Amino acid sequence: MPFIGSDICGFNSYETDIKKIANVCTKWHLLGSLYPFARNHNQNATLPHEPYQFDFKYNDTNTYLDLIRSALQVRYNYVRYYYSAFNAIEEQGGSFFKPAFFDFPNDPRAYQDVENNIFLGHALKASILVNTTELKQDDSQTSIFYFP
Repeated sequence: MPFIGSDICGFNSYETDIKKIANVCTKWHLLGSLYPFARNHNQNATLPHEPYQFDFKYNDTNTYLDLIRSALQVRYNYVRYYYSAFNAIEEQGGSFFKPAFFDFPNDPRAYQDVENNIFLGHALKASILVNTTELKQDDSQTSIFYFP
């Protein structure tokens, strides 16, 4: 199934601290901007998760909204690539959002750090830090990204 995604920020979040929600939602938008199907969606009983709700400081120069806006701009920059990739999948089969070993099954390193090494179609590789729910402004978030 090539056209998949999830509810960005989660559908049933009962967090009440808006800063925690902004932190998690921003990170989710950074990843979700790469999903084939992406939407910010939640139920009425939870606090709002729309990006404009997070127009407060992340650091001295950016708001959480700025980071989300950048992620959405990246997504729109790849719209033509996505359409071409989906067309190829329709004609030839396959998957869009996939681990590296799908395209490189004979490469043993493609089976390592699967959650950090994702391909979008056949030509775009995303390496994403998924081992934390916190956005950090230092070098403590590290991982090994493999490019076959």
